[in-house]
Amino acid sequence: MAVFTSHGVPRRWGLLTRIKARGADPYATAELACRARVLRGWRVRHALANGIEHVVREAEHPDHRFSAAVPVVRDEVLAARSDLLRVAELLRTEPPGDVRGIAEVSLLLTDGSGPLFAEHPPGTLREAAFRAAFHLEAV
Repeated sequence: MAVFTSHGVPRRWGLLTRIKARGADPYATAELACRARVLRGWRVRHALANGIEHVVREAEHPDHRFSAAVPVVRDEVLAARSDLLRVAELLRTEPPGDVRGIAEVSLLLTDGSGPLFAEHPPGTLREAAFRAAFHLEAV
C-alpha cells in the first residue's frame, strides 16, 4: 500500500519512477501502469482537489500564524484562481480525465520549487493549471 502525503499524493514511487513517467506513456510498464491506476483512483483525485482548494483559500485568506508549511506565491495563486478551481472540479468528475493531468496537479502540490510555492515568471502557475485542466478534460 502506498504512503500518502498530506495532499493524498502517493509517496510509494521513487525519483526514478517519477522521472520515467514524465512524458512517457503512463501504461508503458507495469510500474507506470500501477502508478497511473493509483493516481486515477477516487481517493487520490479528491485529495488533490481538496489540496488545490486549500491553496486557493490560503491565498485568499492568509494565515499569519507560524507554520512549517511552505507558503504559496499568493499573487500567482490569485491570478490563477479560476483555472485552479476548474482543475479541482475536473478532478472530481467521473470518469477521471487523462492521468497526465492528475500527475501534473500532484506535482504542482508537492514540488516546493514549483510555481505554486516559488517565484517563477508571471503566469507560469496559471499556464500549469490550464495545461492540467486541458489534460483532465481529455477522456
